[in-house]
Formats: sequence, structure tokens, C-alpha cells
Amino acid sequence: MSENIKTGPEPEEQSQDTPDRLTVLEHEIKEGLTTYQGVGAALDEIKANKLYKRRGYKTFKLYLQEHWGISRAHAYRLINAAKVAEMSPIGDKPKNEYQARPKEKRSKAKLVSKVVSNLDAEFDSIIATVERWEKALSPEDYRKLISLVVEFICNVAKKEAA
Repeated sequence: MSENIKTGPEPEEQSQDTPDRLTVLEHEIKEGLTTYQGVGAALDEIKANKLYKRRGYKTFKLYLQEHWGISRAHAYRLINAAKVAEMSPIGDKPKNEYQARPKEKRSKAKLVSKVVSNLDAEFDSIIATVERWEKALSPEDYRKLISLVVEFICNVAKKEAA
């Protein structure tokens, strides 16, 4: 019993008249630096097939920096934007790479952590301020000030709950 194994088509032979795929892709990049979709798709193919090695570059990052003068981060933005545009319905394609970027969603926790980097130090500062008020103010003025602070905090909490 013999089994036939399908291996797929044989690689195409290139004649001297046919430019290699890397040359074609690089030409697309050079001619289309203003069209992120074509550039992103070409860079993606070069990266995926490691075609940059044909130019003597050990890494995709070096290829981008030395051959095109762009950063790896920018290349990945172009690649990802091209993928987003490819998945968009006809007529709904973003006009540029920036519009094709996924919108970054930040949680409130991340925003708060950036505003207040050291919560313990902030709280210690508040305690020191309140203690200073207690020593410097008359008991009646101190109670009024504390009432105002409590009212303010309650209003902030109501806004957050809404």
C-alpha cells in the first residue's frame, strides 16, 4: 500500500529578468511611504519571511534602522495598522496609520496610580496638615474647617458614584 504525500507546489524559479520578492517589497515601501497600508503589508512580509537577511542584516530592527531610517516601534505600528485596515469593511478604512491604531483604554486604577504615585506619603501629608490646623485654630474654627473638608469629600464621592 503506497501513500501519496502532497508537498505543495515547487518553488518558482527566478530568472534574471524577474526581481526577487524582497526587491519588489522594498520598491513598494519606497514608492508608498505615504500609504501606510502598502508599507505595513510589505514590512510584515519582509519580517515574517526574514527577507531582511538577504540584505545582510541580522535582525529586523537593524534592517529598519539602517535601510529605512525608521524605528522598530514605528514599523510595528505600520504593520498593525495595515492589518486593521485589511479587516475593515469596504469604505470604512482608516485614512492614516494613526486612525488605524487600536484605542488605548486605561482603567481608573492606572490613572490614579499615575496621579498619586505614593499613597502613603500623600496620606501622611494630609494628616500633618490636619494636625497643624488643630494646633493653630480655635476649636470652633477647627470644627468648621473639618466640616468643610468632610463635605467636600462627600461631594467627590457622590460624583464618583453617579
